[in-house]
Amino acid sequence: MVREHNRLADELAKAHPTWSDEQIFQRARAIVIGELQAITYNEYMPALLGRENVPDYTGYNPLAVAQTSLTFATGAFRVPHSQVANDFLLLGPGGQPTGRVGLFQGSFNPPLFQNPNLVDEVLRGSTVQLSEKTDPLVVDGLRNSFSDLAAEDIQRGRDHGLPDYNTLRGVLDRLRPTGRPFPVVTSFDQISSDPEIQAALSELYDGDINNIDMEVGLAAEDLPRDQFGNVTSSIGPTAAEIIRLTFQRLRDGDRFFFENPISNGGLFTPEEIAEIDHTKLSDIIRRNTNVQDIQDNVFFAPFSSVSPSNTGLLFGDSGNDDLLLGGENMLFPSMSQIIV
Repeated sequence: MVREHNRLADELAKAHPTWSDEQIFQRARAIVIGELQAITYNEYMPALLGRENVPDYTGYNPLAVAQTSLTFATGAFRVPHSQVANDFLLLGPGGQPTGRVGLFQGSFNPPLFQNPNLVDEVLRGSTVQLSEKTDPLVVDGLRNSFSDLAAEDIQRGRDHGLPDYNTLRGVLDRLRPTGRPFPVVTSFDQISSDPEIQAALSELYDGDINNIDMEVGLAAEDLPRDQFGNVTSSIGPTAAEIIRLTFQRLRDGDRFFFENPISNGGLFTPEEIAEIDHTKLSDIIRRNTNVQDIQDNVFFAPFSSVSPSNTGLLFGDSGNDDLLLGGENMLFPSMSQIIV
């Protein structure tokens, strides 16, 4: 996005030779923010939650509270840590594998990217590498490198006083902000259909269904499926509900959200809104790198794709490899980290 900002700044400078550096910077910044918003709500959210869980924008609502909650920031939006891969596939210009970059190796390591080809190779690989499935598994690179991120997520929830998983569902069921029921669960098989996860939850929480940490319960939920058995969301229903509500508030309560027109106090004309709205992450990649031959929606894998594998658990050792996400395969490991 830095490259996209600089590209826009060059175009604005040519189109408006009398503008100051500050004017150019601020306008390019506003456009990039709009593009990020378009990618988030048009591509990332539908891929994460399912298209039916992303309501259409109906305009700026000054009564909407554009804030996050602890259940989102400390709970539900930590669940996608399960989707992060242990390493990232590198592909050359012809699609040939050139290696992999480990999660630990590539984190907080700017000198690694002094290689002028590495950014392009990571982006190419990320368009075909599948994400990890959302489940209680967390890769070794997040658990045994800088720290144990899974343990930190759970402990942070306790420190912040988050309710347990069942209490959260009870609150959602009473409020029903989207009209959907979230009845409390009375057995572990109502959370997960996997017998090993059921047994692990029961052992960890001494058989007490009302003592499950929010983070663990949200990660353990079965992914929703349609009547044909196809996965309709990349995350469980309870976490999806919290994420949906939060992103809807952040969008609807933001006067400067890119789709709010300048006539209503926004920043862009209808023509500019339409141009931004059609921007995809693949467009940003093509404009600013040598990566051109990629699918239009890079949050979904092409037919030929590379599988990840999981090696860790939030609670103990399952002894099983992770499963591919059924139905439409997400490209969460790299693509989500680009924009989140």
